[in-house]
Amino acid sequence: MSDYSYDYINSYYEGYYDTETYTSGQITFSGVSTGTDFDTLIEGLVSAESYTLDNLENWKYQWEAKNEALSDLNTALISLQTALEDLDTLSEFFAKSASVTDSSALSVSVDADAQEATHNIVINQLAQNDIWFNTGAGYSATDEVLTSTGGTFVLEYAGESYTIDVEAGTTVSTFVNLINSDADLDDGVRAALVNDGDEYHLELRGMDLGEDNTISITSSTIASLDPSNFEQTQVACNSQIKVDGFPTAADEWIERDSNYIDDVLDGVALTLKDTTDSGGTTMTVSVDNDAIVENVQTFVEQFNTVISLIQEISSVDYESDEDEPEASVMTGNYGVDMVNQNLKDVIATLGLGFSYYDSDTGGGDYYSTLSQLGITTDADDSSVTFGQLLFDEEDFLEALEKDPEGVAMVFSANDIAETDSTDFTILSTVDGTTQPGVYDVEYTMSGGAVVSATIGGETCAISGDEITCISGDALGMALRVDDLTDGTYTGSVAVKRGKIPELVESIDEMCDSQNGILNIIQENYNDIIDSIDDKIDNEETRLEQYESRLRDKYSRLETTLSEYYSLQTTLESQLDQLE
Repeated sequence: MSDYSYDYINSYYEGYYDTETYTSGQITFSGVSTGTDFDTLIEGLVSAESYTLDNLENWKYQWEAKNEALSDLNTALISLQTALEDLDTLSEFFAKSASVTDSSALSVSVDADAQEATHNIVINQLAQNDIWFNTGAGYSATDEVLTSTGGTFVLEYAGESYTIDVEAGTTVSTFVNLINSDADLDDGVRAALVNDGDEYHLELRGMDLGEDNTISITSSTIASLDPSNFEQTQVACNSQIKVDGFPTAADEWIERDSNYIDDVLDGVALTLKDTTDSGGTTMTVSVDNDAIVENVQTFVEQFNTVISLIQEISSVDYESDEDEPEASVMTGNYGVDMVNQNLKDVIATLGLGFSYYDSDTGGGDYYSTLSQLGITTDADDSSVTFGQLLFDEEDFLEALEKDPEGVAMVFSANDIAETDSTDFTILSTVDGTTQPGVYDVEYTMSGGAVVSATIGGETCAISGDEITCISGDALGMALRVDDLTDGTYTGSVAVKRGKIPELVESIDEMCDSQNGILNIIQENYNDIIDSIDDKIDNEETRLEQYESRLRDKYSRLETTLSEYYSLQTTLESQLDQLE
C-alpha cells in the first residue's frame, strides 16, 4: 500500500467529505471519511499517558508552596527584626520625659541616661552671632557701581583674615555675591542688602554663635566700604546659664557657644529660647510609663505576628477528618520548627549575662526574665492565642515602679558590662567580639604589680595595672586594677544582653543571606524545583513524541480505512449497475 502525504490525503477526499481542520502539519481526524473520532481517541490516550507529568506538576506545586511559605516567614522575621531594632538600646526603649515651667524660655529632650530629678535652670544670656551694618554709606540701587578702578576688602572672622578682590565696575549686588560665594569664608559670613525705604545698606552677618565668632572690617580700598562706615548692631556672645545654683558666684556662668546644650546634665539636652529672671525655670525629668508600655506592646505584637504565621503554615487540622487530619504546607518542616524553637528559647530563658536574684545575699539581678515582667506564653491549647505572648500591663507597671532600670535592662541591655567588685574597673569590651555572659575574674598582685590574671578561666595579657582577655568568649575585655595591695583577688563581670538585642541577633542568623537556615532550605527547595522542571521538560518531550507517533499511526489507519471505504463504494456502484 502506498504512503500518501497528509496534503494528498486531504485533497483527495476534499469535495467528498467534510474535513474540518488541518494546521501546521498536525493531523486531526474529526469528520473525515471513516467517521471515527481519532482526535478524541488520541487525546484520551495522551491524557492517560500523562499521569507522570501530572504527578510532577503537582509535586512542583507543593515545593513551590513550601518555598513561598518560607519566603513569607523570612519577610515576617525581617519585619520583626526591623521593629525591634528601634528598641534595642536603653535610650530607645527606656523612654523618659521632661517638663519645664516656662516653655517660652526653655525646651528639654531626654534619653535613658537622664536621671529622674528636678532642676532649676537660670538663663542669663542667649548665644548670639555677630552682625555689622554699613550705616555710613547707602546705595540708591542694587546695581550701583562700587568702584570704577577695583580694589580689595579685608575682613576678619573668628580670628582668621579674608581678602575679597573687587574688580572695576563691580556693583553692590555683585559684591554681596562675592562674599557669599567665597570658598575660603565657607559661608562663615553672609552678606545681604537691607532697604530702609530710601537706600540699600550692606549687612555682614556671622553665621556661627559664640563670643569667639566675631567680625571685624580690617581695611578697604573702596571708599564706601571703609571700616569707619560699619557699625556693630549685634554682639557675638555665648549663652550663660546656672544649673541648680551652680556656679555659685553671682558673676560666674556655665557658658557655651550655642543655645543647644547637651553636655551639662547626662542624657539631657537643653534648648535655650529666652532669658529668665533670677528665679529661673524648673525642669523635671521623669519616667514616661505610657511610652514604655507602648514599646512593650509593640514588641509583643510584632513577635506574635511571626508566631501566628508559623502556626498557620505548620498546623494540623484534626477537625476536617479525624482519621486523616489535614496538614498545612510546612507541617513537620525542620526549618520552621527550628525557627519556632529559637524564638521560644529567647523569650523563655534567662537573659544573657543575667543571674537569678539571691534574696539571702542580695546578689544577682532582681529582674532577669520576661515572665517576671508580665510577659508569658499562652499555654491554653483551647485559646485562640495559644502559643503567643500575653502581656499583663498591671504586672509590668508594678515591676517598672520597683526597678525601672532593671526592667529596661532585661529588654534592651546591649552588651552592657557590670562588675560586683570594687577592686577593679571595667575599661572596655569589644562589640561583636566579647560575648555576653558572666565571667569569673581572678588575679594576683605582688610587689604592687599584677603577676597573673584570668577572665572566665582564660589566661590574660598584663600591661601595668591593666588586664586584657586574649581568648575565649570574653576576648577583648579589658580591666584596670584599682587596689594594688599584694594578694589574690576575685570578682565577676557580667556582660548583659537584653531580650530585644538577643532576638535581633537570632533573627539575623536565621535570615542570613548566606548561612541562614531559611536561605539554606530555600536553596535546597530551588534545586528540587529545578530538578522537577527538568523532569517535566523531558516528560513533555516524551508525550509530544508519543502523540506524534499516535497521530502517524492513526493517520495511516485512516488512510487504509479510507481506501477500503472507497473500494466499497465502487463495488456497490458496480453491483447497482449489474442489477
